[in-house]
Amino acid sequence: MKDVELRFEAQSGKSATVSGTDPKNGQAIVTMPAGEVWSRTGLRRRGSQDAWQWVAVPPERASARIAGFRLTNPISAMTAFKSMELTAGNDGLIPDEASGLSQGVYKKAQ
Repeated sequence: MKDVELRFEAQSGKSATVSGTDPKNGQAIVTMPAGEVWSRTGLRRRGSQDAWQWVAVPPERASARIAGFRLTNPISAMTAFKSMELTAGNDGLIPDEASGLSQGVYKKAQ
């Protein structure tokens, strides 16, 4: 994911924040003393003042200080747009390619 900030928080209360991920491999690496154990990891849009979205780190990964995220809905992570042109398709409304959202389909909520 790009354009995100990640905050890693240890059980001791110490935290480290990184702005963005490595575009080659998607990793975000922070430095923390060897004895620290992760308790949770937070995500939010880079540069925003939005509240952190906290995720608990599973015990088997906490002491190794490894946290992983997988984006399952790329539309939800896209940046905002000023305008977007939609075209009617068989399954819903399809955004124009210029908006950068061309892989999504908009449907009325049921």
